[in-house]
Amino acid sequence: MTCPDEVIGKGTVPGGGLTSARAEHDCPYGRIRSAWRIEDGVFTLSAAIPPGPGSTC
Repeated sequence: MTCPDEVIGKGTVPGGGLTSARAEHDCPYGRIRSAWRIEDGVFTLSAAIPPGPGSTC
């Protein structure tokens, strides 16, 4: 069983008045986490994907 790409690959788009967003999703291999923020013009992204099929780059 894998974490579907449509869960990992979709999310908010920075800009348009948004300054931050975060999300979590539990899949069979563990919790997927993603968060971003724009502060003082600096974009910061953090993400955590559990080990398992589809989690390598």
